[in-house]
Amino acid sequence: MNDQLILDLITYFTKFPALDGVLKCFNRKSSSISGYDALRTQLQNLEVHSLQQDIKDFVIGVNEDVVTRAISDINNIYMFVDYGSIDIDRDNLMRENGSFNIAVTVAMPYHKNELDCMEDMLIAKQTLDLIKAVRDQMKEDQKCNPFVKTLSFPQEIAPWYSRLFHNSTGWTMVFQKQGIELV
Repeated sequence: MNDQLILDLITYFTKFPALDGVLKCFNRKSSSISGYDALRTQLQNLEVHSLQQDIKDFVIGVNEDVVTRAISDINNIYMFVDYGSIDIDRDNLMRENGSFNIAVTVAMPYHKNELDCMEDMLIAKQTLDLIKAVRDQMKEDQKCNPFVKTLSFPQEIAPWYSRLFHNSTGWTMVFQKQGIELV
């Protein structure tokens, strides 16, 4: 498998939220996990960042406890990148070709019973506009960025609500990165 897959996922999507929100993901001065400091330095020095200033925070992962804890400190619109299974197919020559399932959510948490239905709809409009802007940029990047070049389009874009993630509401787009190989 491409050993850069997760790092490419991180570095591509961190260009959308405000850089300060991305850097909040690093809440340790250092880590014994290999690559932690190098990744922080790489993200601090991104040439392209903060493309959608209204997205104030960034969360990535599949561990519900870690993601829930991260979102508990967020009061603004955030981007949540979730990834799933890698599906592998073999052709007649026994070559493997796979796809990596990815979901990107733009959402906002709020306290239970805090919003009325019109405020909720306005958040839905704002987060839909933001996820559309992210999708439009992804389609533009598909022409020149190797990571995005093999993403499947069109994606499904669906309303998203999660009690687990502090009553977050917004939109999710789901797609696949094609051409994943396991070695």
